[in-house]
Amino acid sequence: MGLFNKIPAIKFSILNYHSKMKYFLNHLYSKISVLALLLCLIGLIPAQAQVDFKKITYEQAEKTAKEQNKFIFVDVVRANATNDKIQEMKTKVFSNPDIAAFFNEHFINVRMDMGSERGKAFAPKLQMLMYPTMVFFGYGEAQLGSIRIQQAADNTEEFLEMAKEVVKEGKYLAATANSKTDFERNPLFNQLLAKSKEENKPIVLDFYTTWCRPCIQMDRKIFTQDKVASLYNENFILAKYNAEKGEGEDLAKKYEVEAYPDYVFLNAEGKQIHRVGGFTEADDMIAAAKEAIASFQGNEEESAYINFEKQSDGWEKIKQKAIKEGKLVFLDCYAVWCGPCKKMDRTVFHEPGVVDFFDTHFINTKFDMEKGEGVDLKNKFNVQAYPTYLSTRKPKRLYIVL
Repeated sequence: MGLFNKIPAIKFSILNYHSKMKYFLNHLYSKISVLALLLCLIGLIPAQAQVDFKKITYEQAEKTAKEQNKFIFVDVVRANATNDKIQEMKTKVFSNPDIAAFFNEHFINVRMDMGSERGKAFAPKLQMLMYPTMVFFGYGEAQLGSIRIQQAADNTEEFLEMAKEVVKEGKYLAATANSKTDFERNPLFNQLLAKSKEENKPIVLDFYTTWCRPCIQMDRKIFTQDKVASLYNENFILAKYNAEKGEGEDLAKKYEVEAYPDYVFLNAEGKQIHRVGGFTEADDMIAAAKEAIASFQGNEEESAYINFEKQSDGWEKIKQKAIKEGKLVFLDCYAVWCGPCKKMDRTVFHEPGVVDFFDTHFINTKFDMEKGEGVDLKNKFNVQAYPTYLSTRKPKRLYIVL
């Protein structure tokens, strides 16, 4: 009976404890919430990620970007034309933590209202782009890309990858900015052909990639030399293409570019008249230019060259052609970095007597021993030095050392 008499007191104590504990927890939660808010306000707890847009002129952005070694991203808007849907897309994109972190690290971000004085001053740099749009700028006000907010919102991962590619391209342009040779970057190819016809000059296409170290070294060490720059600027229509982007990628496929840098010399119809690849010394670039000029002007004796079948035709097809025509195969085993290979290509293979003999008696072909089917042929014929010259039906090896 004594225990039953104590039950109400025990129940009351439990309820009282529960009530006090609930009050304590609520009070603690309230304190923590206030503390968290205060910490957020003073920056100890990071707020929601956001791209940090500056309200500055383009010139101010350019100065800051140069000081901080960054690029420029401009969100081009017209304030009175922005609706809820566009704002919702911008929130989705610019609140993405990965995008915010990358853009704040690599770009000076500017929101440019085209109705403002800042916007009116900025307008010529849009180069006829319609807004609203978003534009990336690199070294020397070069546009590195543009995209609509709808596209960015539809695929934020793709937008971020685009920004990363822009940074790579921008770094490449910055690294090669001192070149004295006036290559136009990524022009429309049809305009190049028209300009070649109008000015009666051959074309040089410089194919590069943003990760290619020899490409950068050519711009820094070779095209900065006055003797190279003056010859090329005076006698050629010059164009530089990123072989992994836009029309440059299409042209690289058309002209079968397989290594970088690759310098393709063309006539006004777009037909290849000469070519040189890899890091090439100044004197060799000058010699290549003179040979291309001679070919363009129709000097057959100076521009004579062995007729080499393309590697892309394939080894078996080339052998079958030789059998059909009752000729041997002459195989030039080379590498793009090989100096003696380039010297042979620049000198011996242009001598009229050599050209006449080899074109008469051989089906001639060149294979890069470090690319595609060339690797298989290297192993098959045990090629260990460059250049190596083989003649078939049963391969006979001739090593040339210069």
